[in-house]
Amino acid sequence: MEYHPWVDSERKFYEKMFNMVTKYIDFKNYSYILDYGTWTGGFASLLAQKYPHLKVIGVDSNPEAIILAQKFYSNIPNINFIISNNIPKDKFNVIYYNFVLHELDKKDTKKIIVNKLKESYSKLKKEGKFLF
Repeated sequence: MEYHPWVDSERKFYEKMFNMVTKYIDFKNYSYILDYGTWTGGFASLLAQKYPHLKVIGVDSNPEAIILAQKFYSNIPNINFIISNNIPKDKFNVIYYNFVLHELDKKDTKKIIVNKLKESYSKLKKEGKFLF
């Protein structure tokens, strides 16, 4: 399959990241994962393909990135991509913060990060984990 240049460059990067992350985290014991800041879905798609039992939700605030993710990974049945203001609560075993914090506004950064983490915490199951 020929990918869009954004998707291709991101996918190569996330293959390396994926190999590193899966050395330390066993996703076999989880069921619902949120890839926060998914961009075009590189990490989320690798996770969904390697662990078909997982339900993977990739979210991003960039509608163009979500459209690309949906286009290139719609063939993966256990993945869904959504705009970041539609995230369900109390669902996720793991929330993976995918290079999101650098995107936050420079003014009042500490306050924004704390609020974003509090908001994300409400989306975790009781035993859930953050992955940065």
